[in-house]
Amino acid sequence: MIILDNVTKIYENSAVGIKNVNLKIKEGEFVFIVGNTGSGKSTMLRLLLKEIEPTNGTIVIGDKNITRMSKEKIPYFRRQLGVVFQDFKLFENKTVFENVAFAMKVIEEPSKNIRRTVPNVLSTMGLESKARCYPKQLSGGEKQRTAIGRAILNHPSILLADEPTGNLDPKTSWDIMKVLEEINSNGTTIIVVTHNQEIVNSMQKRVIQLQDGRVIRDVVKGGYKE
Repeated sequence: MIILDNVTKIYENSAVGIKNVNLKIKEGEFVFIVGNTGSGKSTMLRLLLKEIEPTNGTIVIGDKNITRMSKEKIPYFRRQLGVVFQDFKLFENKTVFENVAFAMKVIEEPSKNIRRTVPNVLSTMGLESKARCYPKQLSGGEKQRTAIGRAILNHPSILLADEPTGNLDPKTSWDIMKVLEEINSNGTTIIVVTHNQEIVNSMQKRVIQLQDGRVIRDVVKGGYKE
């Protein structure tokens, strides 16, 4: 599903993003990427999203070598990815229904498909009663569920979550991780960047730990080690 072959990213100011990273992530895996601030986690996500280009190395996602992908193909490639952020990135002037539906509108899906599909996703996220609410009327957990609903609406093969519990209390954080586990159980590859050691240690998923841009630990089932 995802292959990083000797990937290095050096920024213009000579800062090292990641260096000589070799990774394979299989289809359907649930993976935590952990590490201290500046370890390379954000660089890794930005490379997978093709927001930035590697300085050296090759990145393959699915059957596509995205290292050599033309700019015209990037929007189509990103349709197989769902992305969830720490700060939710919801549209404050749109309802929950409209926020989730945006993922289909942007690819110009017919309105009838949107009306049929969005309620099912809201039901999956436990947000049926919040469809007409605006983000300011939601709790942090409800906002993140809305963001996840939008991310999975088009059935992405990969879901990238960047600190998805960073702004949430412990109970709500666990609720969100259970949602991600359920999505993973249906076959979606999940990659979670997090600093939440308790969650990583308890869930016992694959853990890839970065330090100074290098992979220093990669265990199939493990926790976060300082």
